Amino acid sequence: QAQLTWAYQGIRQHCDIVSSQQSAKPQMISALTVIAKHTSYLCSICRQASMNTSNPVAKNEFIVLAKQVATATSDLVQAIKAIEEQPQGGSRERLVEPLLEAVKAVRQYASSPEFISIPAKISAEGRKAQEPVIQAGRGVIDGVVEMVKAAKSLALSPDNPPVWQQLSMHSTPVSESVKRLVDNIRDKAPGQAQCEQVLHTLGTCTRELDSCALAVNAQGLSQRRDNNLHGFSGQTLNSAAELVDKLEPIRVAGKNNAEQLGHAVGEISRYVVPMVNGAIGACTHIVHSQQQMSLINQTRSVVESAITLVQSAKDSAGNPRATHAHPRLDEAI
Repeated sequence: QAQLTWAYQGIRQHCDIVSSQQSAKPQMISALTVIAKHTSYLCSICRQASMNTSNPVAKNEFIVLAKQVATATSDLVQAIKAIEEQPQGGSRERLVEPLLEAVKAVRQYASSPEFISIPAKISAEGRKAQEPVIQAGRGVIDGVVEMVKAAKSLALSPDNPPVWQQLSMHSTPVSESVKRLVDNIRDKAPGQAQCEQVLHTLGTCTRELDSCALAVNAQGLSQRRDNNLHGFSGQTLNSAAELVDKLEPIRVAGKNNAEQLGHAVGEISRYVVPMVNGAIGACTHIVHSQQQMSLINQTRSVVESAITLVQSAKDSAGNPRATHAHPRLDEAI
């Protein structure tokens, strides 16, 4: 809306110059140049609005309005040239009216409620997510204020033990608030929540494998009927192969791209879960318990490695400066 208003005012102001009988030729040429720039900008706004809206009627209307503005601008330039050649050819004021009407039509249509932008607003959920950081930050400020007051008193009475005690008493909340602030900022960093979710999922996979191992050593496994040995084995192998391809993106995201970290680690659980499910299913079709335990242990080893990898990526947090955590991430890969 502000851009439209700016363009409209610029066009109207220079149309007044063009329509004035007192304007000299250089003034008119300069005014027409500015008008052309403003109308070109206005047309580009219309084209952009046409691309952005999902309403087919509005798409077409913006294009039509842009064409009308462009045509009116061209007609005005040609008409002014004709008047220059024939000074008695007509009123300049009448010549600018079509352009002003076209520009006014654009402004009115774009000002309809459908196209009025809605100011950004923080949701209740967003405010709730901000609260721990805000509270910790407020705690730091309040504590520092009290420390400064104590330091001021100490400067006046350096030998006063109660003042020293007061300074020490206020320094502790500041330290704790700073720690809470750092912890909250780290926990709210991109990808951290997703890493926690994946770690929880991988932990569940580990427990499922442990339960399967206990069943093998106790009463044995009941054969699953939703697939056969070949199908379960194929599921396990395919998931493991896909998992290998997802490792490098985690390395890159963990070291340099926090925005992609959540998606990258999410791919781990996407393939580990079916891999574990396939391995457990295959175990129910394997006769010998030794082979069953071998498959379970191998699968558990992969899951545990995945847990180490996700934890290392979480610690690196996509921060290029966290060089102390990068070697652990490389080792986990």
